[in-house]
Amino acid sequence: MLEERGRLARDLVIRSSTVCDWCASPFCPVYCAKLCRHCYRIKCDQRGLSTKIKQTKATNWRSVPFELRFAYRVAVMMEDMAKGESLLFGETDSVHSGMTLEKLMNYISSKLIHRNLYSKYASLFSDLFSPDQRQALIYLLSHTIRDHMRRHRRQMATSRVITKGLASVSPWVDEVRSGEQCLHDHS
Repeated sequence: MLEERGRLARDLVIRSSTVCDWCASPFCPVYCAKLCRHCYRIKCDQRGLSTKIKQTKATNWRSVPFELRFAYRVAVMMEDMAKGESLLFGETDSVHSGMTLEKLMNYISSKLIHRNLYSKYASLFSDLFSPDQRQALIYLLSHTIRDHMRRHRRQMATSRVITKGLASVSPWVDEVRSGEQCLHDHS
């Protein structure tokens, strides 16, 4: 009886016709160029910024303004994040472990109440839920997580671009700080 219910839930959950090429979301219909509206908007933004950069280079023969380069890097990061979403949730037929369920539950709890409530529960999730039940739970949780990621994708991409930029600048910053330290030591 339980196995039959698990199979029915699995068949009900995994019914998805066409999915987006980037994010592989079964919840959003494919809009244009085999992408959902969200991913298509990212692609259009990226294409527009790329065109502006090419025009700026052709007309000014100068460097591209920082704001334009930054906006383009954010758009590229948003594309990478959407494609990463498909790697995270794309395969609905694969068998997931209790560790995957633990990570998703921790992600949701950290976003809702800013605490990881489910750390070290992987073995419990593996014992409590059958593979079909874990798959159905992960599928249902993915809907919430995808929605959160879509709403905050630009903000997360911006912070990642800034972090990457700071990481590439940090040796220079450390060098400048050590120079300042030397100046203070000599005075």
